Amino acid sequence: MLKIHNGGREAIGGFDLLSAESIAEAYRFVRKYAGEADVPEHLRGLLNAEGSAGWIPFAYSVGGDYLCVDLEPGPAGTVGQVFQWNHDDEADPPMAPSLTAWLERVVACVEAGEIIYDVDRAEFLPFLRSTGFALAFEAEPPMRFDASRREVQLRGGRSVALRSVESARPLPAGCRIELRQAETIVHVWSVDALREYEGCATDFLVFVEDPGPRLPIGAGTVLRVRGLAPDDIMWVTLDSDDVTT
Repeated sequence: MLKIHNGGREAIGGFDLLSAESIAEAYRFVRKYAGEADVPEHLRGLLNAEGSAGWIPFAYSVGGDYLCVDLEPGPAGTVGQVFQWNHDDEADPPMAPSLTAWLERVVACVEAGEIIYDVDRAEFLPFLRSTGFALAFEAEPPMRFDASRREVQLRGGRSVALRSVESARPLPAGCRIELRQAETIVHVWSVDALREYEGCATDFLVFVEDPGPRLPIGAGTVLRVRGLAPDDIMWVTLDSDDVTT
């Protein structure tokens, strides 16, 4: 990447690519502060804080987070794995086993239309999950709805609540999201009502600060969207908890 892009602003979903000079500077910062924080217990097999000398940052966000290539992983990790290091919240699990695999996953997500670039807004969408293209690496990413996809099958055995609704352009009035079990409507969210209730909502994004109600779902449950115009693109994110049996 350095041969083609020796740095670049907001090149990777909210992250700036670092130049060779900036990598050296960022490396010193990560090396200094990463060694002072414990890696969370559940990640210690993958990431080794004592081996942070092998954490090579290649991208940076304005929030102080770095995307790093890990050359000194934990015993269960992979040399070259890519992970996000947060200076406030310690490290996240590895996103990919290598930088090549990381790029391939992003490309696949873009080619499939899961991530799009809005020229008019000059940002990647869905914006809420675009930082570092996290959408490409989450176990349960936001669900995309459009003219050809109005219904998504949900994984059962958990309870869910609506977390966010995002669109590429303002949605038409009357748009709604239905949770259906065996063709019976279990719950309905009105996008208009959500936008009115949530104070920070915009024409393109509604983020639910306190998701609720939480609804148990089983096999055969679907999420269906009604009221989209033919050219609309919409992403829905659920907050979920596995149900203990």
